[in-house]
Amino acid sequence: MGVSTLKTHRAYLTTKPPSDGEESTEKGIREYWASYSDTHILLGHHAFSGSLPYRVHCVRQDTDTYSLHTFRQEGHKEVRRTRHHTQTNPDEDYRLFYVAQGEPVLLRQGDDETEVHPGMAVLATTARPFDIRVGGYSGFVLKLPYREINQRLNVRSPLETAFDTSKGLGRVVTDMLRGLYEERDSLTEREFNAVCGRLTELLCLITVGDDCPDPRHLREIESAIRKYVHEHAGDRTLSLRAVAAALGWSPRRLQEVMAQAGTTYRDLVREERLTAARRMLRDSAGQTITEVAARCGFASVNVLSMLFRERYGESPRDYRHRVGA
Repeated sequence: MGVSTLKTHRAYLTTKPPSDGEESTEKGIREYWASYSDTHILLGHHAFSGSLPYRVHCVRQDTDTYSLHTFRQEGHKEVRRTRHHTQTNPDEDYRLFYVAQGEPVLLRQGDDETEVHPGMAVLATTARPFDIRVGGYSGFVLKLPYREINQRLNVRSPLETAFDTSKGLGRVVTDMLRGLYEERDSLTEREFNAVCGRLTELLCLITVGDDCPDPRHLREIESAIRKYVHEHAGDRTLSLRAVAAALGWSPRRLQEVMAQAGTTYRDLVREERLTAARRMLRDSAGQTITEVAARCGFASVNVLSMLFRERYGESPRDYRHRVGA
């Protein structure tokens, strides 16, 4: 077993269990890892099972605010955090568990049970008792301050959220986790904290799901929708469902957020396309109006002309002649 601790001041500390005497046995390795986990990851009762040796390699990157652990382990273990643990050693910070490869991780908390398969992640609180069972797998555990989650979401009660990491914001989150690990030799403490802060914001957006109680996060979702539509307005196949899938929300959530902002998805797309067409008519004299219509996502030049006249009070041709003159 090897444990490498990356301090964000670009310094390494390699720690291994003693290799002589009784401590080098399987029992010694398991006791060492239980102690390491209690200190750096999560305090609880550790129970190892199965006949296979327990081996783990973990790289730790941490600052005073965040802590990221990158795992590769063999063997089976259960970590149980009881009510006694929560009372005597309170820990309200969140843990993001991401399983990249290997066996599923089983998380039980109260009446809820979540099986985190490879390609999935779960954001869980440690303020309540829970059990977590792990086998041979590789992945990440990110420790996040509870205040940064609860204040952004305007909640006081703990939250648990499981999500897919193969697309949308889930994929963005796990790509950022991998980037933190791969660039561990180059990142400063400030850079590490900045990326983790952005990760926290994205996790809050994922957690919002179909229940968004905080107006601040309505604005964040609205901003993300507008940015995506702005960048893809020229795609004629751009649809509400496609945007929802790309951002990791439901189409209904997008419609609700646009309604809160006083518009609709259809109006937003039309306005972005008209703005792009107007800019292109002004700045791209070498392109025909038909080409402008196609590049800006309009079904035809007639559709562009009709909508352009409704919006600006003149035809695309008249506008181009006027600004050209």
